[in-house]
Amino acid sequence: MINKASDYLNASGRIVIKLGSALFFDEANKFNQKWLQSFCQDVLLLKKQNKEIIIVASGAINFGLRKLNKERDDHDLNLLQAAASIGQIELIGAFKSIFDDADIPTAQVLLTSDDCDNRRRHLNSLNTLSKLLSENAIPIINENDTVATEEIKFGDNDRLAAKVAQMISADVLVLFSNIKGLCLIEDGRLNEDKIISEINRIDQDIENLVLAQKTKGSAGGMKTKIDAAKIATQSGVHMIIADGRSEYPLSALLNGGECTLFKANTTPLRAKKQWILSAINIKGEVRIDDGAWQALKNGKSLLPSGILDCDGSFDKGAIVNIINDDRQIIARGITSYSIADLKKIKGQQTSAIHSILGFAANSEVIHRDNLAIIG
Repeated sequence: MINKASDYLNASGRIVIKLGSALFFDEANKFNQKWLQSFCQDVLLLKKQNKEIIIVASGAINFGLRKLNKERDDHDLNLLQAAASIGQIELIGAFKSIFDDADIPTAQVLLTSDDCDNRRRHLNSLNTLSKLLSENAIPIINENDTVATEEIKFGDNDRLAAKVAQMISADVLVLFSNIKGLCLIEDGRLNEDKIISEINRIDQDIENLVLAQKTKGSAGGMKTKIDAAKIATQSGVHMIIADGRSEYPLSALLNGGECTLFKANTTPLRAKKQWILSAINIKGEVRIDDGAWQALKNGKSLLPSGILDCDGSFDKGAIVNIINDDRQIIARGITSYSIADLKKIKGQQTSAIHSILGFAANSEVIHRDNLAIIG
């Protein structure tokens, strides 16, 4: 039975790791190359175990400010955005120099909250990340601070990391920063030596603990971490808060290191299918033949060859109803093609998609992970 954070990590196939900005610099505010080297070695060990790793890394602004020889001024948004633009190159370069030695491709991915919340952009981002993982690359994600200011103004990348974990149906999200986890309050005072090891439900008592705790050196603090925990656990993703300052922080966790584990009460795939089934704003419908219906019931994806017709007004990334010949709604899913394109490829083999449309976004019209059967 899985009952420790280390067990959850060991059992996970897909892990998102968020690194707080404070981890990249030592007490003298110098880039901590030795620490990053140790962290990346941990990642490479996990990769050898066939685990898929996505890294969400803060720190671009700090890298940029150091390059510009400027002090941080939270009132000068243009300076912070410019620093992020410069620092992002430094940040990615630091990872790339290490992963290149292991012959592992490093990918830079800049996202905004809209990329996660807008269904079409969500699907585009998901497809890109899925392809990168299938090519054995390590995506390094950061907020696109040159066009989005929420992270600069209000918080850290904790919530972004949770949304990424939700998007790709990760098993575990790890938030590394400069705190051990969620502390207990005893006799009205915060006891930083006593960490809550496991949380099954985020209730008002947990919320009250969060209000009493601040995270030094982090723009987000504990509140953004609890916000991330809500997003993750409701999406079927377990989340871990741990101190990442020591060298080889993942190894420390795997060896039973101190942390707070927020347990999800469902699986990522089940949570995603529940979200699909609960959608209200349905843009259209796709009618399929009996062979396609049997394939869906057997856990297969919907291919264009099984589509008889489609109706409505929808773009790529929309949630549509799937109906049978009797016009009964039998399933629901996220389409990889607009209705205009779908009308052109319905009934065709997947090999013909490119010649018909001039491109092939996916071989599947609706991937099985983006499909939920009704009933």
